[in-house]
Amino acid sequence: MNIPILLNLKVTETNPGLKGDTASGATKKAIMENRPSVKVPLFIKEGELLKIDTREGAYVERAGK
Repeated sequence: MNIPILLNLKVTETNPGLKGDTASGATKKAIMENRPSVKVPLFIKEGELLKIDTREGAYVERAGK
């Protein structure tokens, strides 16, 4: 079975980001719907759909709603 390189997954748990701290490059931990954790930018909120690179388990971009 081949695993896709990119998956769209929903954030089920993360801490709120700090207002105005979007350009610093800082990250926080987010738990995804399939339970692994991924480092994401501070502006990401619970319930958002994200594009995740399955090769590295890394955040790529927002995937929409």
